[in-house]
Amino acid sequence: VGRMLEAAHQWGTEREFDAAFLFGEAKYYASAGYRPVNNPLRVTNPNGEVVEQVFANAMVRPLASGAWPDGLIDLRGPEF
Repeated sequence: VGRMLEAAHQWGTEREFDAAFLFGEAKYYASAGYRPVNNPLRVTNPNGEVVEQVFANAMVRPLASGAWPDGLIDLRGPEF
């Protein structure tokens, strides 16, 4: 998994992505530089309804020097 994340981070950095985002457990991803996201996220649930909530397992890893934004983050799709 570590090598896969390294490849994904390199790919994102080469394409000038600001951050990598995932849903996972901190005990597995903290060592790869991920930290919990406390922002509310807008997602589409399995019933097709748009919901906004804070997800305990949402995590982000910066790929550039920009800071993670405050406030609502619209994922423009389903929780994965």
